[in-house]
Amino acid sequence: MAKLTDIFHYEDDTWIGRIVFPPTPQFHLRDRRENTLKEFSFEAVVISEDSPWVQVQHNEWSDDYPDVYRGYAKKEELIRIEDAVAYFSQIIEESPESRWGWLSRSIAWAIQEEFKAAISDISEVIRLEPLPQSYSMRAKYYIRIRDFHRALEDLHKIIELEPGNAQFLFQRGEYWYEQLETEKAIKDFTQAIESAPLYPKCLFLRGQAWTRLRDHQKALEDFTETIRLDPEFIEAYRSRAATWSILQEYEKAIEDCNTMIRLNPESYDGYFMRGYARHVSKNFELAIKDYNEAILRYADNFYLIVHRGMAYLLMENYSKAREDFNKVLQLAPGDVMAYRGLGAIFAVQGEHHKAIESYSRSIKYSRKISVTYGMRGCSYTLLGDYEKALTDFETCRKLDNPYVLPRDLAYFLAVCPDEHYRDTPRALELAEEAKTKGRLKADWSFDATLAAAHASNHDFEQAIHFQELCLKDPTISEKHKTAQASVILLYQKGQPLRDFGILYHHILDTTLNT
Repeated sequence: MAKLTDIFHYEDDTWIGRIVFPPTPQFHLRDRRENTLKEFSFEAVVISEDSPWVQVQHNEWSDDYPDVYRGYAKKEELIRIEDAVAYFSQIIEESPESRWGWLSRSIAWAIQEEFKAAISDISEVIRLEPLPQSYSMRAKYYIRIRDFHRALEDLHKIIELEPGNAQFLFQRGEYWYEQLETEKAIKDFTQAIESAPLYPKCLFLRGQAWTRLRDHQKALEDFTETIRLDPEFIEAYRSRAATWSILQEYEKAIEDCNTMIRLNPESYDGYFMRGYARHVSKNFELAIKDYNEAILRYADNFYLIVHRGMAYLLMENYSKAREDFNKVLQLAPGDVMAYRGLGAIFAVQGEHHKAIESYSRSIKYSRKISVTYGMRGCSYTLLGDYEKALTDFETCRKLDNPYVLPRDLAYFLAVCPDEHYRDTPRALELAEEAKTKGRLKADWSFDATLAAAHASNHDFEQAIHFQELCLKDPTISEKHKTAQASVILLYQKGQPLRDFGILYHHILDTTLNT
């Protein structure tokens, strides 16, 4: 038999990282003493070379080969990916019923992203022997050409052929997850886990699905179990850190980020996630240090820069914040956070017309981010354009977003100087909802809003009660305490509050923190 290196005229270049195929269906890898190791039937990747030998690694997870395995072969025995289609075409021509030839060529086509050709070949494999593994491969190829209907037919078929197979249940669950059919995904993931409890990737993706449904406690349990099974699963630490931050367990989030940094110190991701946890816990100086470390590792990542800009903004370092937001808009001209951040700078400096212009640009690029409508509503309110303000607050309220703040609309309906826009009963309802059911952690402003709603209802006893709670709240700053102390004097005189400015600057701060 002629050497394959002679047939295909391989140049003397590096083999490391190349995909290779065996020349026969039952080719065996060896150790360096040429002792036979495992059988090698399909594609593998070269991970080292020492001519004439190369070491290859097979990464395919399946019931037959659940672990990564490695072994050696000589270069002259292997087929490189660039010649695989020609080689297997010859095999098929000589033996049209060769299932191995059709399957190998299908894999070669798929590696080269020729998915229609891959589908044609794998369909021949199914004709010759309709095994579930072949349907599984074809489903993957259909997804790559966005033929979701045929992909789903194949996924149903493999479950029909092997109802309890964890790998196939996971594959269909992954399909449902990508199609945003989250509850169906969870059902398949759960069945897969019941069949194979030690399945970290499945647990992880089910955790992601729980996160999408905002069941953060179940997500946390799945991420924790994933980490127990695979202590180096970095994405699980990342997702658990994000979940801890949502649950306002910031120190636990930071611990997971520290692990991410230890596992991969050259990655920006651990520093960014730790910076974010410090950011939302209002430790802005340390957050900026972490964002700087992340940006050192990924210099032109606008997402990192815009978060640093937000941290500068909340530190009231407006020049640094503006510099970051402008940099972001050079890198990503339609970035909604950068426009929102610029709008906030204008708003806190009293330039509400410019603030509205920036918020409107942010909304132009993403109409589904409720927080921007709320911020623009604040600026319209302070300009006295109550009609547009109310429209923005109502839009903010209707959008399905975890940071919808009924507090802001309640305050508007309770305090508006124009009685045409006041709605005291609704203000009371929303203020109570904001304090007891809201998704943002209640601070002094929630009691202040309830107090304003009761005062608008001329129930000054309750207004004074909640205003006193506001003044005793440990989250209130001295600056805001002075302003709120003047409000309680109004209530003691039997007068409702009709001044937006006292609370709206704080509303802007807490909205930015979302």
